[in-house]
Amino acid sequence: MVLGSESPPESGAAKLGRIEARVAFPELRHHRAGPGGAGVFRVASIRLSLLNPVNQRWEKHGEARADASGAFDFEEVPAGVVKLMPTFEPSGCLWGLDLPAEIVAGETTKVTFGGRGRPVVGKVELPEALETDRERIHARIYLEAPPFHMEFGGPGVRGMPGWDLYAAIPESQRNQGPLPIDSEGRFRFEAVSPGNYYIQIYIPGKLRPDGDSRELLTRPFTVPLTASRTPVDLGTLPAEDIGRGLGMEVDTFRDKKEKP
Repeated sequence: MVLGSESPPESGAAKLGRIEARVAFPELRHHRAGPGGAGVFRVASIRLSLLNPVNQRWEKHGEARADASGAFDFEEVPAGVVKLMPTFEPSGCLWGLDLPAEIVAGETTKVTFGGRGRPVVGKVELPEALETDRERIHARIYLEAPPFHMEFGGPGVRGMPGWDLYAAIPESQRNQGPLPIDSEGRFRFEAVSPGNYYIQIYIPGKLRPDGDSRELLTRPFTVPLTASRTPVDLGTLPAEDIGRGLGMEVDTFRDKKEKP
């Protein structure tokens, strides 16, 4: 069912598909959940967004109400890449779950938020002059969090629900690592659930005279909703970017945010 959906472009039914999906966590409970439902978040709906070709912004196209099991569907969805994002009551949404899915004309696309996911692989280009024990170098991935200026608030604290919702997502679906990289700088994470993530490479020791005692290499990436056994390949992370803190601004990888 679609609530408040705009009419699709006049491109013919042959260019439309449908979405049949579910949220694997229809109810999330914060570890400090209290009486009266404080700290309990339930999936309310799923937003469907399409890319506006004129201004290159993702704009809301429709909204589906999720049932008690977290299932939902959309009919007559334009073929191509769309974005889906669950909203929760009473908190709202998380940008880390604002995810792309590929819609094929005349077919039903089946996706799952919180599904098993797929491997994430890549390689770190380590400098020749690296003065550290390479066995201590490790990688970690974590789901994109709410804006860093937001403070933690306990369940039921007004104005800070985003962090509580984020913390209510099972740890195994928010973070993985630390994972040691091999002698050639390669890494492989298994079964990464769909989401927008950062990968962070921790490198003990200084690479430059003005560097910290622990250097970092940070990059954003996305595990899409569309099911596949193919790993998400991050390619080679170049040595010259180590320690520069690149990729920490969400806007550098989100394309353009959805209009309010």
